[in-house]
Amino acid sequence: MQIRNGSLLRRASATALAVLAVLFAAPAAQAVNFEGQTVNIIVNFDAGSGTDAAARQIAPFVARHLPGKPNIIVTNKPGATGLAAVEYFIDSVPPNGMNIGYFAGTISRWTFGQKLPEGTTDLSFVVARSVNSIILARTEKGLNPDTVAGYPDPLFFGEVSADNHIMMRMSLFMKAVGAKEYHALSGYRGQGAQVGAMRSDELDMTMVSDTFLGSGRDAIPGDGKIVAFGQMGAFVDGSFQPMVGWEDIPVLDAMWRKISPETVDSADYTAWKNINIAMAMQQVFLLPPNTPEDIAIAWEQAILAAFDDPDYKALLASDGLPPPAVMGRDAIKQNMREVRDSFETPEIKEALRLAIERNERG
Repeated sequence: MQIRNGSLLRRASATALAVLAVLFAAPAAQAVNFEGQTVNIIVNFDAGSGTDAAARQIAPFVARHLPGKPNIIVTNKPGATGLAAVEYFIDSVPPNGMNIGYFAGTISRWTFGQKLPEGTTDLSFVVARSVNSIILARTEKGLNPDTVAGYPDPLFFGEVSADNHIMMRMSLFMKAVGAKEYHALSGYRGQGAQVGAMRSDELDMTMVSDTFLGSGRDAIPGDGKIVAFGQMGAFVDGSFQPMVGWEDIPVLDAMWRKISPETVDSADYTAWKNINIAMAMQQVFLLPPNTPEDIAIAWEQAILAAFDDPDYKALLASDGLPPPAVMGRDAIKQNMREVRDSFETPEIKEALRLAIERNERG
């Protein structure tokens, strides 16, 4: 009997403790909710750039899928070839989820081992968007897959900086196809300025993103002065494929393989290929260091849902564009590491160094 009473007492005490635990437990964490607030997408290049165009295109759909459906605005913080905004996010943006970056070039520079502001790898990379690149050429140059091999006349290609991914890719490509007088000019503030320099005969070639062309896909090449020479294409199932609906524009990988098949096993080609693969992470949404996990998850889910939104896809289709390939946080981390590792071999480092050196000579 004493044992039974002791057992009852213990059960009663346990029940009382459980009730007290419920009564005095800390309140449950509040779910992320942006209702009635205004969140900001900050772009690291000028208004009118391809990065800016992509951010403004997706922004209303991100707002639609964020908890609370907040107002959303897009602002620009250009400077230092995109790095001014990186420093700003590291040093000055609070990790409360009210500001998210939409940056181009941040991940690609890191994978290439280029100098970045201290703390860049502490940023929270949320969703990456693959970007296809279109190479434009002045019509009068007569450039096409048949004439580019050993092209004898001067060709002036313009971009933002000598060491960015576009300039490195074009340097490696032009070397492979044997262009005799390829010159790289840097210092242009975005794709709009580069196309303007082509129209004024300052440049012969440049590269623009699919998001920059948008509905201008026919307008820019179709004005008679500028044509689409080639495209990088999308890396699908181990090979580079033309963008859906743009199959008439040649893919540079096919040109390289046709014109210079003996170099496909070279360090130059491996470097060029891996740069293109890195472009699957060329434009990325990111949050400041130390952003709470629940906020990062809320943004990731909203952005992925926005890219999959039927209305967003319809908007792209109206501009002649297919939905871009995107990846979330886990895939970004894995791909960043794999691409970075590929650039740490001495042969690839040397190929990139020489490509940058050629660009710096102009």
